[in-house]
Amino acid sequence: MVCHQALDLVGMEPDDCIDAVHEVVGAAAMLDMAIEADIVLTF
Repeated sequence: MVCHQALDLVGMEPDDCIDAVHEVVGAAAMLDMAIEADIVLTF
């Protein structure tokens, strides 16, 4: 899963992501999941 706004920030499109990325979500959804997660990986 990847945040659409993060892709925009680095000039990437969803097709540029690795095959393990199955879903592109918005910032609000990503923040909601990050709050509940035990670990959050960032770039």
